[in-house]
Amino acid sequence: GSKEKYSTQIIKVLNQFREPNQVYWEPFLGSASIMALMGNPRIGTDLMTDLIMLWQELIDDTFIEPSYVSKELYTDYMSSTVPSAMRAYVGFFWSFSGMFNKGYSPDYFTKSQSFHKMRRRATDLRGVKLRSADYRIVGSRGCLIYADPPYRGTTPYRGLPPFDHAEFYQWCALKRAAGNTVIVSEYEMPPQFTKIAEFPASTALSVSKRDKFKNECLFIL
Repeated sequence: GSKEKYSTQIIKVLNQFREPNQVYWEPFLGSASIMALMGNPRIGTDLMTDLIMLWQELIDDTFIEPSYVSKELYTDYMSSTVPSAMRAYVGFFWSFSGMFNKGYSPDYFTKSQSFHKMRRRATDLRGVKLRSADYRIVGSRGCLIYADPPYRGTTPYRGLPPFDHAEFYQWCALKRAAGNTVIVSEYEMPPQFTKIAEFPASTALSVSKRDKFKNECLFIL
């Protein structure tokens, strides 16, 4: 989920660990609420090609928002395998709860604020190098990496395989060995990660009711 609520605290922690002119990289760009507040040089990657395309068009100010999206048009985009900025827009902002491809929701106005905020945020992303890529195949050395991966117990994007957390932990270790500073947002992490910040939170993202209320945390490896 978006880290906008905790952005000020997260930025403060990240800047404590960032060296002068160090490249800042987010391998799970998502809503870019933290990326937008960090200084260049910056790299943003995400597995979802449609999302990267939407961000790029918003940054370039070339995205034309339609006045309305019908159910038929929504279905066409969600059944298409051709990535596009419009597919990301339709899939997120005309779906239930703003979750990608979760079913057509004609009540766009309840989600329009999020899109208009995204458009405004794009102005703070100028200078960011964007790339659609799986986090595992992007090389890096000497970067400050802030990873906000899918949390354990949360629902993945429709059409994507379940996130392999064990593989992600191994990747973090490899990145640390390559000279990167690796900071991760999660509720809990294995013991080799050190908790460096904690923010009170309540969320309904978890599939288990007993896990409904957890604190957002930052961990470093």
